[in-house]
Amino acid sequence: MRAVSALLCCLLLCLSAPALASFEKGVLAFENEDFQSALKEFLPLAKAGNAGAMAYVGRIYDEGLEQPVDAAAWFLKAAQKGDVESRTRLAQMYQTGEGVEKNEGLALEWYARAAAQGDDEAQLALGIDAESVLDDIAAAQAWYEKAAAQNNAEAQYRLGLILIGDEVVTRDVPRAWFLFSVAAENDIDEAQQARDVLELEMEPVEIRQGQALLQKWKKSH
Repeated sequence: MRAVSALLCCLLLCLSAPALASFEKGVLAFENEDFQSALKEFLPLAKAGNAGAMAYVGRIYDEGLEQPVDAAAWFLKAAQKGDVESRTRLAQMYQTGEGVEKNEGLALEWYARAAAQGDDEAQLALGIDAESVLDDIAAAQAWYEKAAAQNNAEAQYRLGLILIGDEVVTRDVPRAWFLFSVAAENDIDEAQQARDVLELEMEPVEIRQGQALLQKWKKSH
């Protein structure tokens, strides 16, 4: 689960003591996968307009009860109130056509809103679209940079590939090695393979530079 957003913190602070207690009971029930109890706690709050509760109701219908149409409806309500995770979830549903009619334009619109709020999954999605659909490597690199800075492993891997590709303005082999290494530590198998293959072609000084970047990163994470 993502860390509680600043928006959600503000919403919780605005809750009355009984509502806050109900919200906390809902979170506990959700984490224990008691989805019916969680729904009982969250639904009144969601109907009263609490975006955090709306987001949880969406997740309950999506992850617990497997009712994507209802999930999408609640994610839309929460997204319209600015809940960043709901915006990304709604974008994913429009992209895949799960629970809603497939609509790439709306998917990108909601991804863009979530990305502007700093959501790394939305930034990754926009990077993939820029690279795979628009063939805009510069834009893809910019989005991957944002997501990679938040330790998004897939973005780190994809950014590494760009940095050793033919279309990048400036190749950066040591940084690509570093990014592959970090992504590999986050269970991206392709990143480990890419690092090992790249290492066979690197000069000793490039390997040392990559290792220095990795050590610096580990000290701050």
